[in-house]
This record gives sequence, C-alpha cells and structure tokens, in this order.
Amino acid sequence: MKVLINKWVNRIFETTFIFALIFPVLSFAECDKNLKSVASHSIAYRMRSNDRCEGFYESNVSSGSLNIVGVTKGKFKYKFDPKEVMTVSSNLKNLTVNVRATSIPLKTYYRMDTQILPNGMFQWPIKELLYPQGLKYSKICIFGWIKDQNEIIFIPLKVTSSLLSSKNNNNYYIYLRASIDIKKFKWRFSDGRWNQSKRKRIYEGTRIAFKIPQDKKNEIVRMTARAESVRGSELLICNAKILLKEEYLHHDKK
Repeated sequence: MKVLINKWVNRIFETTFIFALIFPVLSFAECDKNLKSVASHSIAYRMRSNDRCEGFYESNVSSGSLNIVGVTKGKFKYKFDPKEVMTVSSNLKNLTVNVRATSIPLKTYYRMDTQILPNGMFQWPIKELLYPQGLKYSKICIFGWIKDQNEIIFIPLKVTSSLLSSKNNNNYYIYLRASIDIKKFKWRFSDGRWNQSKRKRIYEGTRIAFKIPQDKKNEIVRMTARAESVRGSELLICNAKILLKEEYLHHDKK
C-alpha cells in the first residue's frame, strides 16, 4: 500500500492498492520475496502445508495509514482451539482468487498468503501458528483479491469454523485498521451518503468493522473511508473496489 501525500490544507494520506510490491501475483509454491522473514524457522513466513505461505516477518514502522485488513461474507470468527480448522471459500466462479490474512495489532507482523481456484476452498489449521502465537480472531483478518491490469479488486471470503456452529449470515463485512489514533471516522459506498462512526476515538491497531448495504449485492462497489488523526492535522483516506458478483469480466469496470 503506497501512501500519497497531497498538500491541500492538511497533509492527506491516501491508501491505494495498485502496487506490485504490496500485492505481488504469487505463483504457489512461491512466497512473497518482498517480505523478510524472522530468524526463527518455526514461526517464519515461509511455505507450509496446503500450499500456503504463512508466518512472521520483519518490518519498519510506517507513517499514518488507514488500510483494509478484511473483506468477508459473514463475520470472521473462529474458536481458539488447536483442533480448529477453518474452511475458506470464495463465490467467484471464473477466476482464481488470491487470499491474504494479516495481523491487526501494530508491531505484530504476521501474514498468510495462498490462492483459491474457481469454486474451490482452502483448509486453514490454527494449531501450527495462530494458536501457539496467541492470534485470536480479533487479532487477524482475511480478504481475497484479484488484479486486473494495475487495479486491485477485493473479493469477499467466507470463513467457516470446524468447531463453532455455522449461522447463515449472508451479510458482507469490511474490516479496516488505522496505524495511528483517529477520530471522526466515516465511510460510504459508490458516492452514497456518509456513515459516521459512533466511536469518538478509535485507537491504533484495532479493528474497525462495518457492513456493505444489502442493496449492493451482485454489484461492484467502491468504498471510501476517511478519518482525522487525533494528534495532528492528518486526514487519512482509504479507497477500495469490491466485487460482490459471482463472475468478473474485464468489461465490468465501474
């Protein structure tokens, strides 16, 4: 994610999702070579079972940003038990979907990357890494994505727990994270009305969740979220394109 700085009254940090360094098209078995894995082999970001790259990596502290960390169909939740195995699936019928899970707390540099074939699914056990490292569902999230030329399009993923009772939740959810404390957080879809958060202050490295409206199903929607820094004059902006259809064609530009 590259942060663009505009000198318009305030310093504006806008998150974009079009850069290959952040969203490389991985061929499995191959992990993201832009990440520097931690030294400990047991927890390092590397290839693991089920054709997934997962683990911890080293990172430098970045400037203020507002980023998407999850896009899901139904709420993202799993039982914190070593026997838990999540099933991750996508509704996209005609394309392979890239899958990414990432940590939410700051200075916890965890990531998981894999792919799901059209109409396929992926088994994600927590006993190897998430459970021993104490990463409960509130500390990570997951999204799917495809790349059309230089544009990143987010794909909602359905995550089913093997230990929790499954509820038929067809709502779509977006999860964001701010890297600094923010206020006046609001969001909107496809140039609709702004929705204002009731939270007066949202702390850095915490999960921000909201639903995609029901009337947006079977569409391609654009989401804009924005907030102000608590400590300064920065305005943080996040833009994203999200596909809610079962197929994506190149003329589906919006």
